[in-house]
Amino acid sequence: MNKEHFDRYIRRCQKKWFDKIDVEAPYEWKVFGTLKFQYFIGLPRSRRLFYRWLKKTRKPVFPHFLNWFAVIEVDRWNNKIRIHVLIGGSQITYERSWIARWQELGGGDVTISDYRPGAFSRYVIDEAQPDHYFEVIMDLCGWGLIGIDRD
Repeated sequence: MNKEHFDRYIRRCQKKWFDKIDVEAPYEWKVFGTLKFQYFIGLPRSRRLFYRWLKKTRKPVFPHFLNWFAVIEVDRWNNKIRIHVLIGGSQITYERSWIARWQELGGGDVTISDYRPGAFSRYVIDEAQPDHYFEVIMDLCGWGLIGIDRD
């Protein structure tokens, strides 16, 4: 998905999932952050590393849901990949070990902040570059992995 499609999609998601309190599907967003990869890690491997990181993050809260929404941002010209992620769930609390796990798995930097309504969407849209490629993946309330790579 290109920047124009991405902007439209993320704005729709903001209205539907990020800033609305939905009693039937409580996502309970807690943190958002950006996971950065080293330049030599490609897209398929970056996805696998991200899923491994989520699996370790989810382990302490099982069988409760770990809700997450991620934007994979790919700079094809410089071979850089970043994953912007929003994480929530009733039993989720931020742990410092998330950063250490990411550095161990992905070898790159990670920044994590407390969730504030609207902050994730604004940050991701502001950081998005016009010549980058975007994929959106999510797992909300245990519905299973959903991926969107075009409008």
